[in-house]
Formats: sequence, structure tokens, C-alpha cells
Amino acid sequence: MKYQNTVVCAAMMAILLSACAGESSNPVITETEKLLTTEVVTEELITDSLPERDFGGADYTVLAAAEHCINKYYLDEATGDVVDDAVFERNRAVEDRFNIKFVYETLNGYSAGKTEVKARLDNAVMSGDATYDHFIGDTFYVTGSVMGGVFTNLLDLEYLDFSQPYWLQYVNPNLRVAGTQFFACGAYDLQAVSENWIIMFNKEVATEFNMTSFYDDVRDGSWTIDKFLSYAKQVPQDLDGNGKFNESDRFGLVSTAQEAFYAFPYGMGRTITAVGDDGIPYLTGVDDRIVTMMEKLTYLLKEDHLYFGSDSAIPADQIVPMFANNQSLFLCYLLRIIETEDVRNACDFGILPIPKYDEEQKDYLTTLPAFATAIPFVCPDLERSQIIIEALNSASYTMTLPIYKERALQRKLTRDDESAEMLDIIFAGGVCDFGLAYCSELDYKLYSVGLILQTQEYATWWAKNEKSLTTKLNKLIETMESLKDR
Repeated sequence: MKYQNTVVCAAMMAILLSACAGESSNPVITETEKLLTTEVVTEELITDSLPERDFGGADYTVLAAAEHCINKYYLDEATGDVVDDAVFERNRAVEDRFNIKFVYETLNGYSAGKTEVKARLDNAVMSGDATYDHFIGDTFYVTGSVMGGVFTNLLDLEYLDFSQPYWLQYVNPNLRVAGTQFFACGAYDLQAVSENWIIMFNKEVATEFNMTSFYDDVRDGSWTIDKFLSYAKQVPQDLDGNGKFNESDRFGLVSTAQEAFYAFPYGMGRTITAVGDDGIPYLTGVDDRIVTMMEKLTYLLKEDHLYFGSDSAIPADQIVPMFANNQSLFLCYLLRIIETEDVRNACDFGILPIPKYDEEQKDYLTTLPAFATAIPFVCPDLERSQIIIEALNSASYTMTLPIYKERALQRKLTRDDESAEMLDIIFAGGVCDFGLAYCSELDYKLYSVGLILQTQEYATWWAKNEKSLTTKLNKLIETMESLKDR
């Protein structure tokens, strides 16, 4: 039976109205807010084809390697924040629909928690302990568990319909190999949206150097790596006059460590793997375009004081204060940085996509590491896990995803209408290839190319490592194929 989600409509209206009231002591509903409310109520809701089920009030336990972003998945109560309340109401609607109770067991989702995450999963499955109904986390940190047979193959399960629009079509097909897919990414995974990489620009610095055409560059297709470099190289300055460039001076671009170089290759169209005619991923390797691309990135990394990479992986420690203090024209980081109070209080900024390789490149692209959902190979009830995961994604498509994108990111957290327009472009260009999702099983430097470019040419590194990388990829594919029909 189709699920005509009147609960979703009612909850959505309540969230929108309470959010408007909560943002001002004298609320005024703008024309934009009226339009958004009308669109939410009148558009044809996406419905799933799930059967009616009553699970008798059972606990449904989620192992969440998501301590840093748990509010995008679960809250004990409404808080008055528009996104928090949307997530809370989404969960309550799914609980009521299937008579379950969500229990989230939360772990550190960064590399510091990798060992514990793997231990919890491996121990539960290998001991036959059916504790967890599903798992959420970053594929970077758990692909070893995938290879160990800890997760269920999601393809061909009865109640997961990956053709539906609430499953991210630019991610899921790229996670499939040899009839297997062990993770899936959908509207439930709001963290997948906030993991888009962006460029921020400091408007005061841009005005000082008469740079006022960034948005027009994006619109007319000329926002390329060459155009970006032409802007960035105009602003570096030894502000303290000591003849050395450090955190006291001004740079063209700031980011954490070499992490900006996660984003730039993907923005310029280079992925770690591509898919052959046989449906099997292969390493993209090196060609003339890649060589030129890496030369441009080496210039950005090493020449003319264009780039400052902080010692800390936490933006608030160095790069945000520098950006706020007009010590950089550009800042490159994950989109979720605009949610932080440090950035909101920093300076007047705009948002841009990662630059293209050249004007012949059709689309603006961004790397999108998969923050995704999986089912342990041993779970309490496989049918129940499928149904609840599908329901969470279906409900999220109408209840949380538009609220997060439109109300929070585009309207509340951006500083101008143009940035909201840029976010539409960025959202349309997310890329997560198989090699990105499984790069920890290949070589992390394939993603973090800045670590290579610091010391050698990319083509030289590739020549030394091609054989071993190909062997690793083939072994990875063989292992996944062996897990297909367990």
C-alpha cells in the first residue's frame, strides 16, 4: 500500500511555522517563506511502496559513528532549531508508522573513533550478536569491515528501492561492484549534503582588489582553475614585514593542512576510478590532462605564497580567524563550516563552487565523501531493517532534506541570494566514485593528492604505484564478488 504521508505534511507545516516564530520576537512571514510553505504543501509527495507493519513497540538500535553530526540523525526532543525539529519530527513519524522506538548508540565518527567503530561492528557480527538494526558512518572508516564480511549486501533486498529519488543517484550506482553494494546514501544522510566542498570568498578583500565578478564567472562558465589562480595570486602579502610567510600574513587561499587538494581534482573532473563497459571500476591513472591539472595544483600548493595549510585539522583554530581577519581571499572547506558560530560571526562572505579545469568542462563538480547507511550481516530482523531504512529515506525527502537545504543552508546561513544560487549549482555536482568510497583500501593519497605534490610529481608517484594499486583494486573487487551470495 502506498504511504500517503499526511503526517509528513502536518509535521512540515508545524516546523515551518514554529521556525518562523522562533527566529524573531515579532515574526514577519516573507514572500519567500510563503512560497516555500506553499510548495511543500501542494507538491505531490514522494511515496514509498512499503507494506503496513506493526513491530510491537520494539527498540530499533542504530550504531552511529556520527558523534560530530548526530543532530542530523537523531534528537531526544525538539529544540526550536528548524533542522533539529525537522529531524525529530521525521523520526517520530517513522516510529508512529511502524510502532518502533529509535535507540541511537553514538560513537566518534572521525579517524580517532575508527578502531572502536570497527571493533563494535566486528564483535557484534562475528559473535552472532544481533544488536544493531543498522549502521551509519563514513565509508572511509569502515571499508575494512566491508571487506571482512560484516555488512549485508543491499542489492536485491525486497524493500530497498534504489530507483526512488530519495536515494542519491550520483552516489549509489558508484558503490556497486559484482552484484554487491554494502552501503547506501539517501535523503536520510543529511551529512552527505554538508560534506560538499565549497570555496568561500572574503568580500572585503575582494572589494579591496576590485574583484566583483566571481558570481558572473560561475554563471558564464569561466570559473576555472586558471581564473581562480589569477585572482588568488594578486593578494598574498608579508603583512608583518619579516620576510617570511606564516599565519600572520595574507594568502590567496587557506584550508586545513592539504585538505583543499581533496576538492580541487574532483572539481576539475578527475576521479580516482571510472566504470568500464563491463560495469567494473578501473583506476583513471594519468594522461596529459591529469598531468597539467596536477602541475596547476602544485603551483597553488608551493609557489608565490598562494596557499596556507593550517597545522590543525580544526578550521576554527587557524584558518577561520585568518579569513575573518582579511588574511585570505579564499577559504576551501566542507559546506558544514557555514553552520559554525565561528564562521557566522567572522566576516561578510560569499560561496562558490570548486573551479573547473577549463571552460570546455560542462559542469561544476565537487567531491562528496559518502556518509551512508549499512545493515550488519547479523541483525535482529532483516526485513525490519530494510523497511525502516527505506521509510527514513522516503520521509527525509520531504521532511528534512528541503528544510536543511533551503531553510538552513540557503536562506539562514548564507549572506546573499547569489550564494544560495551557487549552492544549487554545488548540490547538482556531487561526485562519489567507487575509488573515493573505498580509497582507504587502495591508498589514501589517491584522494589526498596534496601529500604527493608536496614532494614529487603526480605522474612519477603514479608510475611507482600503478602496479600495486591495480592489484589492490582487483583484490577488492574479487573480495566483494565472493561476498555476493552469502
